[in-house]
Amino acid sequence: MPKYSRRKMSALIALLSALIMLAVYYAAKIVFAPSASAEATIEAFDPIRETFSEILIVKQNGESMVPFKKILESFGAVVTWNEQAETVRASNPKNNFTVSIKIGDSKAVVNGLETAISIPAQIIDDIPYVPFDFIRQIPGVVISEDINNNLKIWSADIFIKRHGWTQLSNGLIAHAGGGLYKDENGEQIPQIYTNSREALENSYGNGHRVFEMDFLLTSDGKLAAVHDWQLVGGEKSSEEWKDMKIESMYDALFIENVYEFMLEFPDTFLVTDTKSFFYDDVTNIKQFEQLVNTAKKMDESLLKRIVPQVYDQHCYNILMGVYAFDSIIYTLYESPDTPGEVIEFVADCDNIKVVAMMWTQLTDDFYNALTYLSKYVYFFTINVPGEAEIFRMWGARGFYTDYINPKSMPMPANSKITLINLLPKIYKIFSPSSLIQGFVFFLILAFLFNYKSRNIK
Repeated sequence: MPKYSRRKMSALIALLSALIMLAVYYAAKIVFAPSASAEATIEAFDPIRETFSEILIVKQNGESMVPFKKILESFGAVVTWNEQAETVRASNPKNNFTVSIKIGDSKAVVNGLETAISIPAQIIDDIPYVPFDFIRQIPGVVISEDINNNLKIWSADIFIKRHGWTQLSNGLIAHAGGGLYKDENGEQIPQIYTNSREALENSYGNGHRVFEMDFLLTSDGKLAAVHDWQLVGGEKSSEEWKDMKIESMYDALFIENVYEFMLEFPDTFLVTDTKSFFYDDVTNIKQFEQLVNTAKKMDESLLKRIVPQVYDQHCYNILMGVYAFDSIIYTLYESPDTPGEVIEFVADCDNIKVVAMMWTQLTDDFYNALTYLSKYVYFFTINVPGEAEIFRMWGARGFYTDYINPKSMPMPANSKITLINLLPKIYKIFSPSSLIQGFVFFLILAFLFNYKSRNIK
């Protein structure tokens, strides 16, 4: 058998390694190529059935006017127009409503009862228009207006899949409503932890649909959206908080205001951070009762879109004693549990789908056990897209974030990344455009690995 020098043997090993890696890359490229069926699978997880309309919204004195006939017909109503009386009428036995409104009149008749409207109905481009705020009050009609003045028409029977929120926003949760930037002398200063209306609207416009909000009790027992009283100069009463401007410019919110936002945008979900580890059981119960009772008072369907965080097993039991939420996050940053205790606990809790933690808390054994139980791992708080993609390779399903835009993140995978799908990611960074360039890339990579291994020896 001929003898080869160490240098020649190293070159041969590098050459063979490059050929193998190139073959693996192209196999992975074929196996993991995106397909139409994959896109369809992702869409099937959307927790809310929705249709979007090209309907024009007309602004009158700062209020939105929308076409009466087109909207109500989309909900199955029969709409008629009386030319002589200049009256438009709609009826829908399924949703049990009849509506009659006369052009130019400041009143409408809904199910036989007169109702005042903010702006009289009017004809615009030969079409009857009515105020947005009026038409959304009609039974069975669910519409919303986004911050770009686009109108959404929702299914009359909104269907929310259990844990469906994990399939939205590409696995991202807007932390404290999401981060903002404040302009100071032309410099953009990051603003986080605002929990403000402005943060919610900005994040929604960027594609977020799942929002984490912090809540603490005011000195007189109202649930306010605030991360830490020390950040706003100390504890406030509800009267003081009502007039508060976060960072002197953002609107302070109560739980009612957050729910109002959710009712405006029916595709949103709220993750609550009530800091329950700060309080005794009596205070925790008061917090959770206010969370639940306010939702029941405003619109009980909100409870399907609220995802509370709990911090230990005792907190979970207190919450469930107040209301059995469909979906709950078990958050470990204040939990005394060991990974084994976490696994044992969440195994028996079908309404806990997500276990949230710092990335330093996740080990291979912990990840494998959670995956076996079909639980998702979320990390907090990640603000660099590159870091998020690396953590996805480790198996993280989602992240809390201040600034990552959902549109810039791919849909999460269902498993840890392996060699066969890691190589295309490395390859993509360098973007070689041909088979020869690809071979050269992997050859260089193989020589580097071989050189490193020889130096380690």
